[in-house]
Amino acid sequence: MAMGDSTLLQQSGSTGWTLGENETYLSFFVTCSDEVRTFADIQKRILNGLRGFSTDAASAGRQVLVDRQTKRKVSLKIFEVEDTRKYAERAARVRDEDLSLTEQIEREVDLLAGIYGQNVLIIIDEIDRVSSTKGIASFIKTMSTAKLKFMLVGIAQSVADLGLDHPSVERNLWPVKLPRMTADELRDIIQLAESRLNASGPTIKFDPAARGRLVAVAGGFPWFVHVIGQAALIEGPSEHPAQVTVAAIDRAVESLAKNRFAQHFNDMYQRAVGESLSREILLRLLAAYNLADIPTSAIYPLARSLGVSNPAVYKGHLCSAIYGTPLMASGFQERGLVRFRNEMFKRYVNLTRSLFQDVDENVRATFQEWQESLR
Repeated sequence: MAMGDSTLLQQSGSTGWTLGENETYLSFFVTCSDEVRTFADIQKRILNGLRGFSTDAASAGRQVLVDRQTKRKVSLKIFEVEDTRKYAERAARVRDEDLSLTEQIEREVDLLAGIYGQNVLIIIDEIDRVSSTKGIASFIKTMSTAKLKFMLVGIAQSVADLGLDHPSVERNLWPVKLPRMTADELRDIIQLAESRLNASGPTIKFDPAARGRLVAVAGGFPWFVHVIGQAALIEGPSEHPAQVTVAAIDRAVESLAKNRFAQHFNDMYQRAVGESLSREILLRLLAAYNLADIPTSAIYPLARSLGVSNPAVYKGHLCSAIYGTPLMASGFQERGLVRFRNEMFKRYVNLTRSLFQDVDENVRATFQEWQESLR
């Protein structure tokens, strides 16, 4: 939308938000991977993105959005070749100067905006994965002008959880709350995958039961549809050449802990549980509770019935940085309610096998028995 593409706005009936020809942005996409740990790392990624501005496509009549890490490219608008040459010449002269990272970014933005006559948007994706964001809020506060805007993308319970340390920045942020996808929306993802595969050659289908199973295990998260569905597609056709079955979905779920795309969640789980049987029991009991706010008064008796003598101690562990802080106390009732910091991790806990033998089955049986007693 920042680049002038109104497709999504048209689909949602919100064309009134479409930007005019002179209102669009030069947009740069920066991804915070595992190598990005500090504010300085983010600055380097931003600078690389600005300097990675592709002149080849501009010379061919199209400007592109480039992320140097992933090489992703998205069409923008037409620019004159002469503008591209001017930018390259001026940028080369500026880069010889001894400037700080912030000054270098500021100069690059000034050059881009001046040469191409457009404001600049820097999209920082997966900012929640950065270990320390200290300094970035002041940087954004100082750098944000009419010609430069920032978009921060990350998963958090609130803006404060992103670690932004400048109150005035927090006041100016506009959080976007995303509900989980509906079952119909998740089924659309599967249908789209089938259509793409069939168009490229192989005819592969998810049978109706497999489709329902995949939607159910995803729990509203499209990421699980992609990861589990992909694993099932790889294995499924070996049994049934034209379809993916429920058995293939179940095997994909069983192998989730070994899936390279889920490695981040596996590391979180290993850190949270460590060598403690009691901590794993409590973690899985908390994950089994359907609502976001989990009452400890309901969970602690179940934990004690499974041999956890002092569940409050292990809850404290799971709220501490030593064990990765998978839990957080709910702000309005800290002593009685807890939440998972990442609801996708909560779903992962429910899907993956336990480290200690039979813990997953025992927790599932205990929780189901408790639910039935409430009916």
